[in-house]
Amino acid sequence: MSETIEYEIILKRRNPDIASKLSAWELIRDSFLGGLSYIDKNHLFQYSKENSFSYENRKKRSVFLNHTSPIVEALTGLIFDTTPSRDVPDSLKPFLEKVNHRQSMDEFMQEVATKSLLCTCAVLVDSPTFDPEIIKTQADINEQGLRPYCVLYDLGQIRDFSIDEKGSLLWVLLDNSYLEDEDPFQERTNVVEYRLWTKDYYQDFTRTKDGKVIANDPVQHSLGRVPLIFVSWSDNESGPI
Repeated sequence: MSETIEYEIILKRRNPDIASKLSAWELIRDSFLGGLSYIDKNHLFQYSKENSFSYENRKKRSVFLNHTSPIVEALTGLIFDTTPSRDVPDSLKPFLEKVNHRQSMDEFMQEVATKSLLCTCAVLVDSPTFDPEIIKTQADINEQGLRPYCVLYDLGQIRDFSIDEKGSLLWVLLDNSYLEDEDPFQERTNVVEYRLWTKDYYQDFTRTKDGKVIANDPVQHSLGRVPLIFVSWSDNESGPI
């Protein structure tokens, strides 16, 4: 691990295209999820001639009718009305049955379809880390259960990226922050962690409790590409977002 001031830029990076769409994405996401907490947010705007007292009382009287969720569910339901047929080699069938720790391929793609309709999202294909000096054959991989898995990232979890003139990713920065709550005798803490993927390696960056940025050693991979694709229902030729 190393700790230098130059890594501070990593935790501050935010792609301008993503930044410009975050507020709209949050509105769409909240409108889809609904619930009582929706009213407490700032989606109900204040009129120019409305005083604060009247505005707050209007929010208390307001009722949220979720018109977004039925539309999304109807559109995505059409895709999966018939079970998709996937013709893959036998070696890949276990992957279709379990693309991550909790979902089959069908379940995962239904979630992808839903979130990509709301806004652009991204799918990362990752793999457990292992020592090639120990795990040498496909039989070793199968025995240890070291299968690739898919991770879905919302727009807000995609911090920044760069693409070349052909539209291929040069690198992408993802927000892997999480809530640390395994110890019931300790207060929950939010761990800020970003992962930078390039065509040759990935590297984790963590914010410590005292505000410093810790960079883990880069982990090389032999993919020759960034194992992530953007997914959206929109035909946007100006860029992936």
